Amino acid sequence: MVKKIVYVICACIAIFYLSLLLIGDLAQQKGIGDESGNPLIIGDAKEGQTVGEGKEDTILEVPDYAITRGLAAKAMALTFYDYSELLTMDTYINFKDCSEEDWYFYYVNVAIANGWMLSDEDVFNPYGLLTEIEAKELFSRVCEDYNGFDMTGYDLKTSDPISYDAFIALYTELIQVNQENIQVSASQLFVYSTQLTDEQLGPWQVATDKGIYDFGGLSLDGFIDKEAIFIANGNKILFVEGILEELPLVTNAYVSAINNEEITLFLGGSSRKLLLDLETDVSVGSIVDFIDDQGTVKELSVKEEKDQGVIKRVNSDEIELAHKSYEFAEEAKIYSNYNGQVRWLGKSDLLVGSNTSTFIIEDKKVCGVIMNVKPHLEKIRVALNSTGFKGLVHGEVKVTCDGPFLLESGNEIKEFAANDTVIIGGDGMAIGDKRVSIYPKNDSDRIKVITIDRGYGETYRQPSYRGIIEVAKQDEGYSIVNELPIEEYLYAVVPSEMPSSYGVEASKVQAITARSYAYNQMYGNRYYRYGAHVDDSVNCQVYNNIPENETSITAVEETKGLGLKSGESVVSANFFSTSCGYTANSGDVWANSSTGQFPQNTPTYLSAAAQYSTDFNSDLTDEEVFYQFISTDQVDAYDESFTWYRWNVTMSREEIEASINYNLKDLYESKPHLVRTLDENSIFRSNYIDGVGELIDVNVYKRGEGGNIMEMIVEGSERTVKVSTEYHIRKLIRPVQYIEGEESIKLYLQNDVIKDNYSVMPSAFYSLEKVKDDQGNLIEIKFIGGGYGHGVGMSQNGVKGMVDLGYNYQSILEHFYQGIKIEPIF
Repeated sequence: MVKKIVYVICACIAIFYLSLLLIGDLAQQKGIGDESGNPLIIGDAKEGQTVGEGKEDTILEVPDYAITRGLAAKAMALTFYDYSELLTMDTYINFKDCSEEDWYFYYVNVAIANGWMLSDEDVFNPYGLLTEIEAKELFSRVCEDYNGFDMTGYDLKTSDPISYDAFIALYTELIQVNQENIQVSASQLFVYSTQLTDEQLGPWQVATDKGIYDFGGLSLDGFIDKEAIFIANGNKILFVEGILEELPLVTNAYVSAINNEEITLFLGGSSRKLLLDLETDVSVGSIVDFIDDQGTVKELSVKEEKDQGVIKRVNSDEIELAHKSYEFAEEAKIYSNYNGQVRWLGKSDLLVGSNTSTFIIEDKKVCGVIMNVKPHLEKIRVALNSTGFKGLVHGEVKVTCDGPFLLESGNEIKEFAANDTVIIGGDGMAIGDKRVSIYPKNDSDRIKVITIDRGYGETYRQPSYRGIIEVAKQDEGYSIVNELPIEEYLYAVVPSEMPSSYGVEASKVQAITARSYAYNQMYGNRYYRYGAHVDDSVNCQVYNNIPENETSITAVEETKGLGLKSGESVVSANFFSTSCGYTANSGDVWANSSTGQFPQNTPTYLSAAAQYSTDFNSDLTDEEVFYQFISTDQVDAYDESFTWYRWNVTMSREEIEASINYNLKDLYESKPHLVRTLDENSIFRSNYIDGVGELIDVNVYKRGEGGNIMEMIVEGSERTVKVSTEYHIRKLIRPVQYIEGEESIKLYLQNDVIKDNYSVMPSAFYSLEKVKDDQGNLIEIKFIGGGYGHGVGMSQNGVKGMVDLGYNYQSILEHFYQGIKIEPIF
């Protein structure tokens, strides 16, 4: 690995900076190479030199060029951080020549935040050349944070620009002593397009045979139609090792247009017209391999073998169809072509339960997939958890039915009598790699899963299911999937999420929100590895924990097909148990799932809003105002009669300290960028932490528009920590007794209800009422709060309150989801 990285560095950095001297400004993105724009290829690879996966080829060699400050910051930042981490860091820079739109902004920000690079002025000078003195300081400071090395042998004393040889030598040693810390890896990529050949690409985007990459600060136009070795962090290219001289065979491209002299090929997210220097009978929609010689197709072969079928399950190595399973070829590529637009997809886009894709087969493997028609799903596939919702893998599966039922395995169908039991796993039948389907002979009967228990109290039972039960082998057991029509699924979602005692109108509200949520989950395909769209727990929405009933069936049927839309999009209709009298902005509650950024933008339909009709308007982001709101009865809220509307819990300093030190490590490990430690430069950084020592104080750092705590500061004897998002905050300080031998902690709710050692703080809508001694030392905190759940979207108990006031389901939904339309979505 070290040898490869040394190789990479020696050619890569020079390529970066060649563009500096040839074009004067990296941002212009001109070609690297000679006056004709051709890449420089000088000499042959040394004997035994490895390029990519064991290939020995001529590679690009380059002369000595310079290093810029911006690119030095990029090199260090992406060597030790994922790009998503950079996006979630607080902003520490305010330079006139650095804005968030600049390719170098986040790299400079982390370099300044870590103290790796300095600037005494109001500019950073990202295109300025890095001097020897600056380089020595840069590596010295980085070595303070990571494993260091002996720099005494480097003569770096002047204000002259550092040579790339010296920079490479320093960087290589840094890499050698930090193998466990580096985030970079080498990839062999065919460069298909930049903005020079495809205007649809962004200014720093390159389309390759592996997808879209970002090359901010580099110039790759001269690499088009070449195969090269790149060093990257995820899809961010740092360095270029060299260009391979031979013409590469590019595999599994999509033919989107063709005539006698030109062919348009789609690859890696980009469409290009190439000259066609051969005769071919290839047709539009084919998957082809080709050789490209500077924009001219010299060779082309068509993949002829195809298959179709319903997708049952997808993972990184294999796709299971209803009739057969295939391995994915190493270079498999996935496309969609509907609505007149070709798109580049991933394996997670292969929608379980759909049958609209064509699978291209080569050597008995799937080398390409074409989705020609947008999938339309009428049935939902639900992965069933084990008892207690402890996981989706079951050690053993036992099923029966109240009528005769069938078991289908491959081409074999076996019939069982009513109340017979089928056992899969353990001492029962072995199914190997086959998926078995179990379903009643008569539609009116139900399949019961004996090895699952659901409900509580009078509803505790072994659940029965409409539709089909599928059982498939997993690594450590079996998965169970229930496939059934979406409306029948909702029959058992609505009572599991909304008490049927609230009446049909409230259940109609829940049916429409549940249908909208299910729609997005189905097409989101999150559980494709299990062959499902959703699971049956709170991770999606609870299904069949409470059985269907007359109220839920009526509510679903009277709202059949209806969902919530914003513009032309079906919205993800979030809901929760009880509000404190105000809901929260979704962007103030959850970090962005893709980038990790927090806070993030909030769509209008999930904006914070008052849950009362009282004429009361105050700024709940203000600490004192929120305290008055939560601790006094100032409004007539829709939820005010419900137990969770107001609550409080008092914990001693020692109890709070025990909770923090018990939970902090797990919270950090689950989302490191949301737990940050204050360093010696008064900067919060994401570093490993397992406690704060003796607790000194706890303070709210930031509240959202609805009053929810977004960020909290915990000051301890060993360190000070900032924790972000409602999930982390609710699980940091829990009303649970962690001190052995002490009495349970009591959470006091309305209506004289008391909960002992409740597993999580009910919500992030709370204030801190502190008691301190004469010296100002913390003794205890009374947490005064309201509501239960995340606080985004619809309050289910608020719905009941509005129903009691005479609101119908349409007006209730329009209240909770501002600006939405109630329209058919199925």
